[in-house]
Amino acid sequence: MALKGTDRLTRKMRRMPPEVRAQAQEDVLKGAQDVAETARQLVRSRTGRLKRSIGAVAGDAPATRATQALRGGGRKGLKTDTDAIYATAYAGDDDAYYAGWVENGTAPHKQGGKFKGTHHPGTAAQPFFFPAFRANKKRAKSRIARGIRKAIKKAAQG
Repeated sequence: MALKGTDRLTRKMRRMPPEVRAQAQEDVLKGAQDVAETARQLVRSRTGRLKRSIGAVAGDAPATRATQALRGGGRKGLKTDTDAIYATAYAGDDDAYYAGWVENGTAPHKQGGKFKGTHHPGTAAQPFFFPAFRANKKRAKSRIARGIRKAIKKAAQG
């Protein structure tokens, strides 16, 4: 299913002055960093591995096993990544591969491996990532809109 208006959005983003694009990218990244910081504060951690695995970057998440990731910004419908203005907040890596299990919980199941045949009662969800996103979403949108408006006014003045 194609989104309506993506061609128009792409054309507008290509005409956007470089300083406006830079400001938009900076604000989008700051929003992702806010989500990551809030998630670090919300996560319960015994060893600290999961807390250390939470981060934010401009562009895509690192090529590790990030098990929870949110991409924000104007990437949908764009023809190339050079047109894209987006950032990713992520949780989980090769050491903290269980981020999704902590966030969403696990269902009761029979175990395999060393304890084959035993029953695991499952674990309750301990959400930290998506609550952090919801808590920062409105603020990030406002920051991005405000930054773009300021940059456009500055570019228009010369």
